[in-house]
Amino acid sequence: MAIAIIGGVIGLVLGAAALGIPQLVRIRQQRPDDDGEAYLKATGRTAEDIAQANARLREQQQNHG
Repeated sequence: MAIAIIGGVIGLVLGAAALGIPQLVRIRQQRPDDDGEAYLKATGRTAEDIAQANARLREQQQNHG
């Protein structure tokens, strides 16, 4: 009887972990400060502007290095 109770408790703990851990990971990965579109709106730059600036920077670094 005691083994059945212990097995049941272990099963509940494992079940809760199997359901809870993915939820915690999902919540931690959804950060509003990681929103790239909000950054573009805040800076007023388009993705093309940023890509062109990055290309110019890479070209300057290659010419100097």
